[in-house]
Amino acid sequence: MLIGHIDRADRHYVSGWAMDTNRPEAQIDVSFRVNGEEWGRSVAGNFRQDLLDSGRYGDGRHGFTYLVDKPMSILKSYDIEVVGIFDNYSSTLAKLTLAAISTDQAQKNPILVTASGRSGTTILMKRLLQSPDITVVDKYPYEVKILAYYAHAYDVMTSSVNYTSPPDLGDYFSKMTRIGQNPFNHYEYENIFSDPYALYDFFEKRLPRKLMESFKSIILDFYEYVENRAGSSSSKYFAEKVDLLHCTRSFTHAAFDQTKEIVLVRDPRDLFCSYRSFWQTPADEAVSALKSIADEMVRLHSSKDKNKMIFVKYEDLVLQTEKTLYNISQFLNLDQNLEADPKSDSKLFESHGTSENINASVNRWKKDLNAGEIEQFEFMFSEFLNVYNYNIS
Repeated sequence: MLIGHIDRADRHYVSGWAMDTNRPEAQIDVSFRVNGEEWGRSVAGNFRQDLLDSGRYGDGRHGFTYLVDKPMSILKSYDIEVVGIFDNYSSTLAKLTLAAISTDQAQKNPILVTASGRSGTTILMKRLLQSPDITVVDKYPYEVKILAYYAHAYDVMTSSVNYTSPPDLGDYFSKMTRIGQNPFNHYEYENIFSDPYALYDFFEKRLPRKLMESFKSIILDFYEYVENRAGSSSSKYFAEKVDLLHCTRSFTHAAFDQTKEIVLVRDPRDLFCSYRSFWQTPADEAVSALKSIADEMVRLHSSKDKNKMIFVKYEDLVLQTEKTLYNISQFLNLDQNLEADPKSDSKLFESHGTSENINASVNRWKKDLNAGEIEQFEFMFSEFLNVYNYNIS
């Protein structure tokens, strides 16, 4: 019978013991799985005096350690599973969950306008700006991203270094224009405390909470300052554009319990045409980037929380504007519904769009893509197109 135990697990280190009770002198392999994916394997063969002293575990050579080589963010939860393997037989030995950090609810809460570029974020931000319930930095094209800046800083400052040897501190302190991962959140410094676990307790529990509270306070102060300088009354929300694949999403949901998220979705075939026109992105780069975005959009759709997240199709935003803005207003529980302004949107599109007009930006792929490109997109993006009910030619 395979048995085992996890003695210690944090965001970069797992240790414990594992053995086969039928063959106590044998050493078994252990697989380390995180959120169902195998991250690595090792042999449970380290000597453990406590196992030997018990008299039940053979020669005591059944300890294992695993140093994580993939960063585990403090903003996410991870299910860790240790699986024993011996003679082609495997069995789960132990499981535990590392929970994401969180803080108390804030008075003013964020609206994340989450999307890839060229998905209508600027048009939507312009509409949100008109609401007295929402604070938006009025600077076209609404790219002031205070959340993203502090989310990135938080991600870096709470990440442990993933080196087998200590980092060069001279290199850290000589480059004053950047901050790297915390060099002292490293097993080399465990002995500065009498209890080696104290190092991780400080850097992975105490410090992250303090940084999150501090950064959250700065973000809220900034938007209060924006609001007050504009002569506005207290609003319910502040809104920012968010890159779908950036750590801003994880940070914001952890820091602000009542975060609202508007996910803008657009047909990847039209996005490809827009990428090519606006940024002159090479085709292979554009397709690769869009595939990552589409896969994440599918994942989001499967895990959506209707109280915190609403999916809005670009096509509905520009072709059924009034109905779409009404749905967004209801989702946000605004005191006044957002209003459509076709003339203003058309003017904005003239300076920001890549089609003749807003209507022409929908299904432009039918005109701009050749048969080979259409076939490639329908093959690579079939799951996304089906999930979001886009027509396949």
